[in-house]
Amino acid sequence: MKPMQRVWMLSLVGIGSVWAGAVGVTTQTPTQTPPARARSLSGRVVSGVLSRGGGAVPASGHPVAEATIHLVPVSAIDVTTPITASAIYAAPYIAEAVDEPLEDAIRRHGAGFPTATTDAQGRFIVADVPDGRYFVHVTPQAQDTEHLPGGDQSRRSLSAQELRGQPLTIRLSSRPPAAARYTGSTRCLAC
Repeated sequence: MKPMQRVWMLSLVGIGSVWAGAVGVTTQTPTQTPPARARSLSGRVVSGVLSRGGGAVPASGHPVAEATIHLVPVSAIDVTTPITASAIYAAPYIAEAVDEPLEDAIRRHGAGFPTATTDAQGRFIVADVPDGRYFVHVTPQAQDTEHLPGGDQSRRSLSAQELRGQPLTIRLSSRPPAAARYTGSTRCLAC
């Protein structure tokens, strides 16, 4: 073998060794536990309205403080109890126990669900999102007369992989003020 061929051959062997070492390191990385931040869900809860007074068109986006975020596992939803019209409209109103699937699951099992509470800026972090599928449900604090429970992210379930490491903004709907009057849908047709 000529000296130049020997240099090229040694160079290729060296490159192959470096590549093999890199592949070895790469294949070991996925077996390690991901950092805590990669398993967490962070985000913000904001209001769908800024104020409800004076009949003005409300702006959106102010933070909702001290709200509780629950990750409700899909498996916690009661899909076996039938609900009939008489269970809703006739005493003893037995549908009350199962007519709000997410809220009912939180009432029964919420202490075991992953949760977080929003800070003054509406921010939250669920430190560890276990594997599975979840509905993201927001419960405003008891003194909050402006917002309804749920949020725009509670309508569909998301996998843990979809939730982890992605910032999530949740908008809460407002409830009508105590002095509101029912006008009916006919009046709203002209809105």
